Amino acid sequence: MNAYDWDDMNYFKNNEFKNPDKMNYSLIYALDKLRDFVGVQIKIHCDYELRSNNKSQHNFGNAVDCSASGISLLDFYLAAERFNIFTGIGIYTWWSTPGLHLDCRDIGNQYNARWGCESKGKYLKIDTDFFERNISVLMNAKMLL
Repeated sequence: MNAYDWDDMNYFKNNEFKNPDKMNYSLIYALDKLRDFVGVQIKIHCDYELRSNNKSQHNFGNAVDCSASGISLLDFYLAAERFNIFTGIGIYTWWSTPGLHLDCRDIGNQYNARWGCESKGKYLKIDTDFFERNISVLMNAKMLL
């Protein structure tokens, strides 16, 4: 994103990202709209970053790992689901500050990617069992950033 693109944002500023110049404009614009929708601060923990996994959307500036303060992780997830641009959403309950991975991957003819993650490297489908096992983390609305 260039300096002029940041003028389009209501909430997010380039200094909230480690590599703002390498970020996908559509992703940041959607994050800004998500921030407006949830009405609370969204903290970016990771954005563009070269990873050994060549499929990681972080490698392309198409992904962020983030958390929100003042709402439950479940409400944050449900809010993100309202935005079609987020074609990849992961719920990370094991992070020190539980949060979401949000990306705008090109899905072609595939379905949107959705997953839960309860521990490092343990990726699961988001289903009733996932929600039941993680209900205390998902319902906590007092996450501090």
